[in-house]
Amino acid sequence: MNFTVSVGSVVPTTVTTLHTCPSDVVRILHGLPECRYVVIRDQIVIVEPKTRKIVTVIERQG
Repeated sequence: MNFTVSVGSVVPTTVTTLHTCPSDVVRILHGLPECRYVVIRDQIVIVEPKTRKIVTVIERQG
């Protein structure tokens, strides 16, 4: 990936697959009516789909 994975960064349109977040994640991220995610290396990147901005990054365990 040729972009910075950090909160506030924009996921480029070259990343074409953004998965729908499970309902549990949507409840945890209250205030965000919909979210998508993509896995980049060992990180789960939560994205606001309209702006493609990263709202949080979760390190994968195991």
